[in-house]
Amino acid sequence: MTFTAVASIGFARADEEASNRPVVVAGQYGNCYAKSVPTGTYGSDGETRVYSVERDADRLVATYAWYANTLRLECNVAGKSGQVGTSVVEFGPWARGHKADSDTLALAFYWNGDLLRRYSTLEIAGRPDNISMSVSHYTVIDGIVGYEWIDGNRYAFVVRTTDGRVLKFDAGTGEKLPRPKPGTP
Repeated sequence: MTFTAVASIGFARADEEASNRPVVVAGQYGNCYAKSVPTGTYGSDGETRVYSVERDADRLVATYAWYANTLRLECNVAGKSGQVGTSVVEFGPWARGHKADSDTLALAFYWNGDLLRRYSTLEIAGRPDNISMSVSHYTVIDGIVGYEWIDGNRYAFVVRTTDGRVLKFDAGTGEKLPRPKPGTP
């Protein structure tokens, strides 16, 4: 009779950063899209182009000198002046280390080709240790809810943090929206 012993050894699952690859993301109704192409194997070097879908040929709306493997966009979003344009949200690359900091990009807001506002991982986390950590990196955003209609052509952009907070930003200005008072919708 032969016995086979199986040992169960606990170990930390190592995670590895996926290499960059071209990404195409469409707006909710498909009338605009972004194509983000990296120039490096890792990081945010590259180019992102945003197009409006037209009948005969798509029209270039904006070009950004960055690559993001995660981004969102929405067409027909009112900016600060009320004019309608395209909103783009860029998410930062793999956040290395074990603490949120003011140098690492969490997300950035753009409208019609212009940078509106950048938020670091520390600004989103609130404090350096308010993160979710793996073996090699950390995150401060647990989920992307996405664009949420407010009224007319005004939209909010919504994310959920790793500690369960829901943060809303004005998609046309990039500014953080105030949290509703308890008991209000």
